[in-house]
Amino acid sequence: MGLGSCALELGFGIGGSVRTEFYLVLAHSHCNSLKSDLLIGIHFIEKLIMRNENIMGSNHPWRGKIQAQLGNTPAKRSSALLRHYENVKTVRGSNFWGGVPTYNPETDPFYRKLITRLNGG
Repeated sequence: MGLGSCALELGFGIGGSVRTEFYLVLAHSHCNSLKSDLLIGIHFIEKLIMRNENIMGSNHPWRGKIQAQLGNTPAKRSSALLRHYENVKTVRGSNFWGGVPTYNPETDPFYRKLITRLNGG
């Protein structure tokens, strides 16, 4: 799997065993081992909001789950995700993956090289 294969998900169980398509972590075994239980930056949530809206505009099987868990309008879904993100920040604190809220592995030369090596490149 390449760097682009890290998938965003959002969940409501902080440190628990809840697993849905909506967990607030990067879901790739290597990504998970690198970031542990650190908070992701808001730019990942913005990507998740866009991904959800793309799904809602399609006939993807997750449409019903997203609508049931996050709301029936784009504004409600976005608001719900942002509210969950703020709740996670309240519980976890501002302990961000990469040390800062703006950390993005897509622009981190070391991380990109590491993923390339792990993928046999």
